[in-house]
Amino acid sequence: MGVGEKFNRLAESANDFAGAKIEELKLSCIENLSLLVSEFLSMMLVFIASAVSIFFALIAIVTIVATYIGFLYSVLVMAASMALVAFVVYLFREELFANIIVRRLCNIFFKKHNENDDEKR
Repeated sequence: MGVGEKFNRLAESANDFAGAKIEELKLSCIENLSLLVSEFLSMMLVFIASAVSIFFALIAIVTIVATYIGFLYSVLVMAASMALVAFVVYLFREELFANIIVRRLCNIFFKKHNENDDEKR
């Protein structure tokens, strides 16, 4: 076996290795993208469910309060409650949204999905 033949085998092995790494990168991107979309959809579902439940809770409060103070004032109580919830969410927007979203994105893109990766390397 000559030096040229060994060099050709080395070049083929390097080419195969590069192809395998490209395939691994593609699969990793697909996995991370699917996790990202899943996280986004689940967060949207939680947000919508929370908004609907808060709305119906406020409607129940309006119905109860309307029997005591009248419909107009109870609607004002509902509007004030919604404004208060919006204000609280605005005050804690960093803790509620930004930090959670950044932490989840870091977990998706930078964590090792398999603990066996260290054993393989």
